[in-house]
Amino acid sequence: MRTAYVQQAGQDSCVRGVVRDFQPRRERSMTSGDMEMESWHFRIERHDASGNRLAPVPVEMKGLTFVGALSNGDEVSVRGVWRDGTLRVQELTNLTTNAYVRAKDYRVARTAVMIAVLVGFVVVVTIILSVAVSMCSAPWPPEMP
Repeated sequence: MRTAYVQQAGQDSCVRGVVRDFQPRRERSMTSGDMEMESWHFRIERHDASGNRLAPVPVEMKGLTFVGALSNGDEVSVRGVWRDGTLRVQELTNLTTNAYVRAKDYRVARTAVMIAVLVGFVVVVTIILSVAVSMCSAPWPPEMP
């Protein structure tokens, strides 16, 4: 088997071929132990212009969920970054079904919720401080009419 390129960590690559050995898995997140992530592992079988078989490309997709479907035998086009001998991708084009498949990651939504909670906390503390300051600045004892 021949390899059409050299795999270097961090190198961006685009690969087209047929999905083989598709394996969906559920795993615990390395960053958040209480959250389960879904991961898809598969190989892309490729051939050169003459029909000669090239080395298969190992691919990994990870996310909380996936939008779209993928099966063994689907022709795909992927773009990703090499890490530890595996092409890591966030999305791909399923040429068999003419659909985009992507990993959903809720980091942005989780960050927005955390910011909203922080802003709410700051508003509550500001109100408490302003009431406390206004009570302290009022004359004591209060004047009687």
